[in-house]
Amino acid sequence: MGHASRSVPVIKTLLEQGHTVHVTGDGTSLDWLSAEFPQLEVHRLPKTNFRYPTSNMLWNAATQLFSFVRFIRQDKKNARMISRKINADAIISDNRFFFFDKKVPINIYITHQVHIYYPNAWLSRILTAAHQFVIKQYTSCWIPDDPEVKLAGLLSDAKGINHLKYIGIQSRFTSNENQPKTTDILVVLSGPEPQRSYLENELLAVLNQLSDCSIRFVRGTNLPQHQSVSPLINMVNILGSDKLETWIDQSKLLICRPGYSTLMDLYFKNKEAILIPTPGQTEQEYLCEYHSVSEGKFTPLLQKNIAGQLPGIISKKLAERHSSKE
Repeated sequence: MGHASRSVPVIKTLLEQGHTVHVTGDGTSLDWLSAEFPQLEVHRLPKTNFRYPTSNMLWNAATQLFSFVRFIRQDKKNARMISRKINADAIISDNRFFFFDKKVPINIYITHQVHIYYPNAWLSRILTAAHQFVIKQYTSCWIPDDPEVKLAGLLSDAKGINHLKYIGIQSRFTSNENQPKTTDILVVLSGPEPQRSYLENELLAVLNQLSDCSIRFVRGTNLPQHQSVSPLINMVNILGSDKLETWIDQSKLLICRPGYSTLMDLYFKNKEAILIPTPGQTEQEYLCEYHSVSEGKFTPLLQKNIAGQLPGIISKKLAERHSSKE
């Protein structure tokens, strides 16, 4: 969903420039994009269906290696088939590793991870080299960051690498938030299963007990809901950009994953947030730590510590907002 949401400003810019745009993808993210742009032709790809059952990302990747290789071959085939069917002049792939066609004049890859972070230095270098090999297959690589701001930290460092271009921090939102704060807490979930569901259940176990807070909860999925929800919580599955922007503007405090697209939205909105990284997803863990020391806007929280620490953090943050207004 993050890759889909940060594609919105790119698609809007292309449409404003008079280009014909087709959208390809799979699953919930494609459903969401097609709802955002109902006028565009959509090409549905086979669902990737990668899962993150454990907190060890290397183990998750290793156990799905053959599926990943098959996915790459399928993606290359589908890129050729679709691009030639519509006579495409350019393909723009947001982190879809091998979705390109060498016979198309322009193949652009979007990523903020020119460098892959991993706690083990030598493994980080190997993963970075592998990703940069992917980047080199494209005509150009667009980095959704500002070199002066460095929202992605070391991940988006483009020094010494050719055909990379910073395109600025991308958000589907605007910086305007002139709305009354009618909601104490807004939860916005996203990310792969089953970790998304684990987080939903952990949060509900705490939030169901907060009878003195107004809470809105965006699940980020159409999967069935398994845990009961307090009638005081306004819960929805998925929201369009306009409605979600309104909810963000009206909230005092956000709870979300520190995915990079989410951080770009928070940057534009200048919002405070409790950031809960997906266990073992080293990029989110790095971004969470990197931003936790800046301006005090972001508070990191490990998923395993939600039950013990979240109530206190919420109470402190809301009290700070109340006292600052006084």
